[in-house]
Amino acid sequence: ARIFENTSLMNFRITDAQVHVAGDFAWVICVENITSVVDTNVSEFRVLTTNMFRKQYDRWLMVHHHGSPLYGG
Repeated sequence: ARIFENTSLMNFRITDAQVHVAGDFAWVICVENITSVVDTNVSEFRVLTTNMFRKQYDRWLMVHHHGSPLYGG
């Protein structure tokens, strides 16, 4: 929630998504291309993200999220 509290706009565009499923567990590795606006300052950055899911009662629930900033290229 703290990431969003000072922004007037935050846009996520997901690229390079890879989905893996093993039984009741799944994980998605992707790049989050993020545009953020704070006051009048626009920032663009990329985050390499891993999201882990567990299937419970026929629903996929996220149990873990991790993101690391990508620099360059």
